[in-house]
Amino acid sequence: MRRSARSVPLDGERGVLRPARGVRLAGAVLGILAASCARSDEEWVRELKVYDPFERGLAAIALSEQAPSWASGAVPVLLSILDGPAGTLPPHVRGALVKIAPWAADEMVHWLVEESSVSDDCSAALIDALTAAGPSAVPAIAKRMSSPGDPKTRRLETIVFRMGSAVIDPLVVVLRRDPELPTRIGAAWILGDLRPPALRALPALADALEKGEPALACAAAESMQRIDPSGARSLPQLRAALAHPDPTVRAAAATAVTRALLVRGAVARGQERSAALQEIARIGAPAFPMLIEGMANRPRVRALFARECVLAWLARLPGLR
Repeated sequence: MRRSARSVPLDGERGVLRPARGVRLAGAVLGILAASCARSDEEWVRELKVYDPFERGLAAIALSEQAPSWASGAVPVLLSILDGPAGTLPPHVRGALVKIAPWAADEMVHWLVEESSVSDDCSAALIDALTAAGPSAVPAIAKRMSSPGDPKTRRLETIVFRMGSAVIDPLVVVLRRDPELPTRIGAAWILGDLRPPALRALPALADALEKGEPALACAAAESMQRIDPSGARSLPQLRAALAHPDPTVRAAAATAVTRALLVRGAVARGQERSAALQEIARIGAPAFPMLIEGMANRPRVRALFARECVLAWLARLPGLR
């Protein structure tokens, strides 16, 4: 049978005729479901390690259809296809990543955070897959977000914000029950990043502040104030933590209380404003960095109140009375 020249490109290195790669890929993808019925899960897993990258790609996609819970090892194979030449497989690869994400979230988060060589296309596909995984991806994301401000975790923050309020309850479960301390700390920080929409997480954060390890308690204190800026619901628990036996927790509580009082006092009048000012002055030196920060930031009413608090604090110093 004669083949058209268009579908039979010449191999430049070997000078032999081969079927066009697009035709080969299309036929392979169409046959993948039928083929998956004829192979066991174990056989497809073994195919992930064969020499031929094309066969590895087919195995990865087949596993995503037949046994997604077995396919965590398929992540690097699927990503290599996305970084390869344009063809028929990439759209199927993105779908495969979505299907295996609930079982491969740890591996996907690792590639997003730790592998600097990941391309923009791969990053976008991983972010889409983890977002689609929803609550099942939350523990893996929280584990990697135990250090706030790390540039490596910005992609994970994108996933969290895409999930929105749907992620709050799973994060609370992680915060209360996960056996790994870094994962619980990450859950606390993420809840703080969600700000007021995460108000229903305050009781769990208050428990972490009172009963958790010092690192977790510090994260809980800061997140409580970020969720509840004026301390309308959280100030009593934050004030109680000022007497915590651990000095790092006391310092974190002082920071959170000071920030809450600055928000509250800046818009208050009369006795309420005076009470906030005096309480900040009583906190003393631990409050001072937050007052300097408040003086430098907007809104202006908060900056003016912070300045007023600094003057009240200075007036309490023995040498200045």
